[in-house]
Amino acid sequence: MFLEHFGLSEPPFRLTPDTGRFFAGANRGRMLEALIHAILHGEGIVRVTGEVGSGKTMLMRMLLERLPAEVETACLAHPALSREEMLFALSEELGVSVASERPGALLQALQQRLIDLHAVGRRAVVLIDEAHAMPAATLEEIRLLSNLETRDAKLLQIVLFGQPELDDMLESARMRQLRDRITHHFRIEPLRREDVAAYVAFRLRAAGCANERLFSKAALRRIAAASGGLTRRVNVLADKALLAAFAAGEREVGAAHVRLAVRDSGLEHAARWQWVLAAVAAVGVLAGAAAVLYRNGPDPQASERIAPAAPLRSGPPATPMSTGLPAAPAGGGGAPQAARPIAESGSTARVEPLPAAQPVTAKTPGPRTDALLARTRDRLAASPTDRWVIQLLSAPAENAAELDRFIADAARLASEDALGIYPSEVGGVPRLAVIYGDYPDLAAASVALAQLPPELRANGAFPREIRRPGRSREDTAK
Repeated sequence: MFLEHFGLSEPPFRLTPDTGRFFAGANRGRMLEALIHAILHGEGIVRVTGEVGSGKTMLMRMLLERLPAEVETACLAHPALSREEMLFALSEELGVSVASERPGALLQALQQRLIDLHAVGRRAVVLIDEAHAMPAATLEEIRLLSNLETRDAKLLQIVLFGQPELDDMLESARMRQLRDRITHHFRIEPLRREDVAAYVAFRLRAAGCANERLFSKAALRRIAAASGGLTRRVNVLADKALLAAFAAGEREVGAAHVRLAVRDSGLEHAARWQWVLAAVAAVGVLAGAAAVLYRNGPDPQASERIAPAAPLRSGPPATPMSTGLPAAPAGGGGAPQAARPIAESGSTARVEPLPAAQPVTAKTPGPRTDALLARTRDRLAASPTDRWVIQLLSAPAENAAELDRFIADAARLASEDALGIYPSEVGGVPRLAVIYGDYPDLAAASVALAQLPPELRANGAFPREIRRPGRSREDTAK
């Protein structure tokens, strides 16, 4: 009765993190991309912090799903473990079998397991949830584990997820050595007021709701103010407001229903300081820049935004595009890093097929972009099999004009006939990806990636597989 009353196919505001309901707006999608990039190409410890209910666990589960299949993952969801308990839990997650219970023997067996994984081209990553609750001695063991390495590579990548208390812990003098090993720091900021409305609309669409005005503007403003931009609170308030409207026999959620939800949740005096922090964090940020703080280097006080992609022009530079990934040096010499496909859906590198006709939402779509969209769609539709390509760049569809300039520059460095564009949608936000080449398998695409000019690899290029239109996941599995 409740779902039918509002035209819903399922409850829209469940609290249990569901990766099928991942909201990629408010820079969450870009943060996920940057996290994957940092894990696959970094060698230090990665730290992710955010307030209670900001979406840390959802982000961790998205990583577990989207890291490539060749990444061996371990997840420690109960961090209040002693040093020995943590070693045993980690060993069990990574498939280590040890007869002895001595920590020294266990550590030796764990190191051998990591060496064996490295020898066959696999990478081991451990994700630690609620790291702020980890005892100091266990955190010190984490630091020691980060020292396990071969002559040329780290054997274990570590990602710490925690509340802001983790930042305070790491500021202490006794944590200096661990702090110095943290190379990337991502902070999940509360949703801004306008993002709350977009989030609620996204959850309603995902639950099958066709009524775009189910929540009035006044109701959304009240939810934003009382929740402080924390997604868990948004879910609680929106769910209770829906129930209040249902009980009153009304089909639209108004401010009065949200007021009841706020009172029932005890959030009448929700901490509005979070909006002040969000405003302070936004000062000095250029329009369109990511709101995610991305720390780099050992100095915990030195923060910098995610770097925009380096332009390809050899003459006067075009306006650089923010891809959400750190840019590699444009002229970087030396051998490229090993290519690892990044999955956008599921646990493999496979992506959804091109839609038959998907409009491109762009303020000023360029002629090259339009031409490549049509040519790529036709080329993939005519392909008898799934194909591997190299993704050079991914950006919001509204940046199509900048994409046009990127394509023009790329065409001077490589064959324009080998370039293509495919459209996708992440959390309801249209995106365009520039792809290159056409290869029968991952090995061929990886070889081609290593041979591309450094300028084309500078935006985090990687191989990926694209299913031809009309081919389902079930077909692929046969």
